[in-house]
Amino acid sequence: MGSLVTLWAADAQGISLGVGPIVLATALLLPFGLTFGSLGAAFAGWIPRATVLLLSGYVVVAYFLTQLAPLFRWPGWVENFSLFYLYGTPLTTGVYWTGFWILVAVIGIGMTIGLWSFQRRDVGR
Repeated sequence: MGSLVTLWAADAQGISLGVGPIVLATALLLPFGLTFGSLGAAFAGWIPRATVLLLSGYVVVAYFLTQLAPLFRWPGWVENFSLFYLYGTPLTTGVYWTGFWILVAVIGIGMTIGLWSFQRRDVGR
């Protein structure tokens, strides 16, 4: 729905985005969201009481990292700690493939740790 509103609003302002880039950016939100979910699963199985605080804190820091790293000219590897940076800007510049594959790796590792830790606890038995 948000993608349709974005397409409509951009067209109303005379900005031509095209349907292809909108669909691509929307589709890439799936691994972006799954990455946060897999980190949440890993944290919940490992340290359940601090999961919400840790993940919320990471989201805030990661967002500001994408804003502050270029401003203060921090090294490029610092930006790679932000999932927002790894998602890239597919609407305007296309797919950031390195970031995409890092997101897929984080999903795999996070879900593996989450499943393993839940199985070790009483939840998986």
